[in-house]
Amino acid sequence: MTTNIERLRVATPGLEFRPFQGINWTWPSGHIPLDHYVRVEEHFDFETADRTLDALLCLRYRIQTDIRLGALREVASWRIIGHAEAFGTTSTSGSASSSDG
Repeated sequence: MTTNIERLRVATPGLEFRPFQGINWTWPSGHIPLDHYVRVEEHFDFETADRTLDALLCLRYRIQTDIRLGALREVASWRIIGHAEAFGTTSTSGSASSSDG
């Protein structure tokens, strides 16, 4: 079995498809606004040499904020920026079936 690093070193013919869906919203919209971002990614990697299909489902969540303190003048204001991300992945591997007639 090859690792991901070995697969990068040796180029194998294959197909890769990565569709994703994402949504971004700001809540609450008061003194400390929080920007939320949720993204679901599907990774499909089909290796034509050994006819295997690897599928991954990835979930990404990001939250960030940008707060200005004492913004009486632009040059004299303090700014607090916060950012955090979380990731989750599930993996399934299998072989593609074919009928050679």
